[in-house]
Amino acid sequence: MNYKKELKKLKNHRKQYRPVISMLLDMHHSLNDAESPVSITDYNDMLIILELMDIGYVDVNAFVIKRKFEDITGLVYKGKFPLTEKGELFLRREGGASHRIYGRKTLGNFDE
Repeated sequence: MNYKKELKKLKNHRKQYRPVISMLLDMHHSLNDAESPVSITDYNDMLIILELMDIGYVDVNAFVIKRKFEDITGLVYKGKFPLTEKGELFLRREGGASHRIYGRKTLGNFDE
């Protein structure tokens, strides 16, 4: 087993978390009570959201998981705030890093 290759795969997979979390937050802020619940139909987004639920970044109670026997057939967002405290920390940590990198590339090093 090539551990460096496997770690690189995991890091690349983790890069998909932030866009999905941003999508959920946008959905939360743009919905009013009449529009909820919203069905999430994209299969890849559904898998990432389920993974985020599993690691504790997304609140399980904000979603309804549709099942047929043991298979998951759909995911419905109920409108509740989707992130847990752990998810908010992840977003702050990831967001802060990207802003610092962007600032260094465009405006120079802020740390000096």
